Amino acid sequence: MSMLLTGELFIGAHRVAAPGTFRARNPATGEALDPPFSEARPEHIEAACALAWQAFDTWRETPPDLRATFLDTIAQEIMELGDALIGRANAETGLPRA
Repeated sequence: MSMLLTGELFIGAHRVAAPGTFRARNPATGEALDPPFSEARPEHIEAACALAWQAFDTWRETPPDLRATFLDTIAQEIMELGDALIGRANAETGLPRA
């Protein structure tokens, strides 16, 4: 499975491309990595925090077994990224793949 990076912000269920961007760099080589990432502005952070606050009571009332299933699903999808995620982490940190 390949890892699709768009550089957009995720705010709630929406992708947002902010005007300012930055690039991750490989510290071992100095190479700028693609894609450029959108810089979150204060209004983006406020919107994300407002949505998190709105979701808080619903999440708090969700039964523990459903929360666990949700978190296990996230963990499984991260694991399925496999080499794509390991390669990106290697490029962004300069640390060896091992």
